[in-house]
Amino acid sequence: MTTSDNQACLNGKNEFNAADVFCVSILIGYFLHFTLPAVGGGFVEDEIIQIWTHWSPGALKSLWANICFWKGIGRPGGAAYYLTLYHFFGLNSEPYRIAQISILAASMPIAYYLARLLTSSRSIAFLAVLAFCYHGQLANLVFSGAFSYDGLCGFFYFAALTYYIHIREKGLLLRPVQWVGFLALYVCALNAKEMAVTLPVIVC
Repeated sequence: MTTSDNQACLNGKNEFNAADVFCVSILIGYFLHFTLPAVGGGFVEDEIIQIWTHWSPGALKSLWANICFWKGIGRPGGAAYYLTLYHFFGLNSEPYRIAQISILAASMPIAYYLARLLTSSRSIAFLAVLAFCYHGQLANLVFSGAFSYDGLCGFFYFAALTYYIHIREKGLLLRPVQWVGFLALYVCALNAKEMAVTLPVIVC
């Protein structure tokens, strides 16, 4: 740990400051440097099938499934994602790729803050998210639209987990309103992909 990391740990604080903003900016810039070429990548076959799958039952039914998530309609979060893009951009692939990359880029500050909460170390958080940005398997999430569900799920999953740990790290229990916020993020993750079912095991 650096001196500033030790001081933050002693103070029991993990609040963002200018140094953290600088670190996150570098991480996002590094990530975008390698991922922006994917904007011209076009559609994969599975993605066209998914757009049709969500469109064919009717937009209202697919979108309403995000509220009535217990009815078992598959991945309604993906329906909201695809149908919104399809409504505004049709089958122009570039906005889909931009949205996909933007979701992943928006996950970087969340992952960084989560690492800060867990380690109380700016340097460890930076290196952890740097590995996240550079990981070879990330290519699937960037260049293949079929993995949009994974990106959406990851965004809400890490947002819910970070929100929970942010509160518990202060030695507090979640109040009813905070539980509603946490559960809303969790449901959004579940609506995107079923793998979010693991979150309760993580926080217990």
